[in-house]
Amino acid sequence: MALIRYRDVTKSFGPVEVIRRLTLEVADGEFVAYVGPSGCGKTTLLRLLSGLEAVSGGKIHIGGSDVTYASPKERNVAMVFQNYALYPHMSVAENIAFGLRVRGMDRAARMAKAKEAADTLGLGDFLQRKPRELSGGQRQRVAMGRAIVREPDVFLMDEPLSNLDAQLRGQMRSEISALQRRLCATMVYVTHDQVEAMTMADRIVVLNHGEIQQVGAPEDLYQRPANRFVAGFIGTPMMNFLPVVAEDGARRVAGVALPDRLADAAEIGVRPQALQFADHAAGLISWEAEVALVEPLGGETLVHLSSGAGAVRLRHEGGARLGIGQRVRVGFEPSAAHLFDAAGQTVV
Repeated sequence: MALIRYRDVTKSFGPVEVIRRLTLEVADGEFVAYVGPSGCGKTTLLRLLSGLEAVSGGKIHIGGSDVTYASPKERNVAMVFQNYALYPHMSVAENIAFGLRVRGMDRAARMAKAKEAADTLGLGDFLQRKPRELSGGQRQRVAMGRAIVREPDVFLMDEPLSNLDAQLRGQMRSEISALQRRLCATMVYVTHDQVEAMTMADRIVVLNHGEIQQVGAPEDLYQRPANRFVAGFIGTPMMNFLPVVAEDGARRVAGVALPDRLADAAEIGVRPQALQFADHAAGLISWEAEVALVEPLGGETLVHLSSGAGAVRLRHEGGARLGIGQRVRVGFEPSAAHLFDAAGQTVV
């Protein structure tokens, strides 16, 4: 069993508290991603789990064991780092088998396990090569192979794809997801890229200032964010936030009166995908705006607009023949609105 439990975990570096009484559970065999802005505590949380950092308070359990004060080697976890951490003078086979060598396994046995892992990762033809002779993606596979041969209870991955180009990142996302399913492994994955988290994880933990903002399946976080922070962090492009103001006895956005069900919000969130060119269509909450920038993205266009509602973005399927400074009318269906109160919490 590789059930993970954090219980009231805190971590401070001097006077700075970076993790604040955090409680979280990761199920056996689950793929969980930690996401959040730089400095939110996601890597620290991973390092606390690995034993590379000591907790300031609270408890950590892996399986049925309290590992709060256990050394890294006593936790049976394997970590894959952002920079691969390969030994340049060793071959692929030697790098993969290094942990087994440290454990005292005889050469024949560890090389057999290294070959098995390499074959699983498509590295069978590269066993005698040095890291300098490999591409970035192949080096990352070597690092993953080194983790696999240890047969750990938990795989920990700290932004493992951030050094790869966009095309290779997409390929490696698929490979890591497939590997996790094949191994039925518990995997905790740290990333600053919410697209990685959305496409790979069973559940996502959104962190900010050392505290959990929301935990849930990717679709839940996207469709039902708990607060303004999660709504703005999850989803690409970022959600538009429209201030609601009291004017002439009504609650309005960009001067447009809101229906009763939206009027209690202090701010309304509308995703760029839900904003549309209105052309006075019935049922939309719409207003005039001016085109500030047009970004063609192939099969769609991202249009940046300035208006009485502030700067907003509209994601339009297909091409959009628009000129800078052109006046357009934009709007959204009331059902597409996310409502937030003055404290930034979601209004149900």
